[in-house]
Amino acid sequence: MLARLLKKTPNKRYCSTQTHNKNPIVLKHTILEQALTHVKVHGWTHNAIAMAAKDLGYSSIFHGIAPNGNYDLVAHYIDKGNKDMSLKLETSDLTKMTNKQKIKFALETRLRFNLPLLSRWPEAMAIMSQPLNLPSALHKLSIMADEIWYRAGDSSLNIDWYVKRGVVIGIYTSTELYLLTDMSKDKRDTWEFLDNRLDDYILMSKVKTDAESTLSALSNAFQSIWRNPSSISRFSDGKIV
Repeated sequence: MLARLLKKTPNKRYCSTQTHNKNPIVLKHTILEQALTHVKVHGWTHNAIAMAAKDLGYSSIFHGIAPNGNYDLVAHYIDKGNKDMSLKLETSDLTKMTNKQKIKFALETRLRFNLPLLSRWPEAMAIMSQPLNLPSALHKLSIMADEIWYRAGDSSLNIDWYVKRGVVIGIYTSTELYLLTDMSKDKRDTWEFLDNRLDDYILMSKVKTDAESTLSALSNAFQSIWRNPSSISRFSDGKIV
């Protein structure tokens, strides 16, 4: 299918050796990138891709270069957002930030990327939540979460590695939903919501750590008693037992 499309002659106004020699992957990327300019009007649809192909001098049937249509377009935008966030984190000075500030900065950066197409974002979320697309959507979220924790300096190798990434994905998706209905100036209510969710996570982490410390202390105490039963004799003076 792709080979047949590439053999078709584009609009002569745009016909050039450079156009014909484009790698199919590069050509797909170029068309999807142009299609983003049509999403506000046409949504995440084949029509947006067809319009992009026409913009570039190809027949509208070139939407076939993205066989998965709306999914390909949304996936392209999500990948672009993840790369944008990664670049922002790489080029920003994070050294004076706490872990919470780093994570908030990263999540806010990623969420702000969606703002230009926010009116169409519910459609994108619906597309990515379809059963066939869900594994890919989760994979892209995990890539985002992994990048955030990497920039935050996380080096855990145990079960915490999965827990931390799951928490970030949960905070991101809940804030993403909140963002859709936020009418406040500069979405300040959303960023406050994000800040509160991070505080909740920090509080839960502290409770978890305190509970683990308490259980560890109790375990050590019981082991000590088990190994040395005479250590409880001071409580058995005839008054208690």
